[in-house]
Amino acid sequence: MLCQVSPWVREVVHDVARYLRTSDGKAARLMGVTASHDVPTLNTLAPYFWRDYERGNTMWIGQNKPDDIRELMPHPSERVERLKLRVTRDDWWEFDAIAFAFAKPLAPVVGVLITQCARRERLLDIAAPGFVPRSPYSLKRGTVQWVGETRR
Repeated sequence: MLCQVSPWVREVVHDVARYLRTSDGKAARLMGVTASHDVPTLNTLAPYFWRDYERGNTMWIGQNKPDDIRELMPHPSERVERLKLRVTRDDWWEFDAIAFAFAKPLAPVVGVLITQCARRERLLDIAAPGFVPRSPYSLKRGTVQWVGETRR
């Protein structure tokens, strides 16, 4: 599956993958699954549901006029990066049920779930226990990083 995420989310996925000593695709899958199983995250996404979604003993009712999920996706004018991941059959069915509730294609919905996990430290701690995310104000790739001391 190929989904598009913002560069910042891609860097968080890469950092989680380095922390877990695994590939970026496996880390992205883990983050997406973590977000899809988290009830508070699904409560946050519920106003965007167009159809009903049921998971276990919890059900979210679809909206007659749902909010536009494109608010949660990278804007077409923004730079996006592709993220390739493989999912198991059970994960695919879970993602597909959520995508059906959104009435959107599967890949953008998985990108939204990965983004939701990257934004919430609680979910990151579930996906990668002990992981400490970098500040969103730091830049990777050899440019400025907000560090307490300078090297001479």
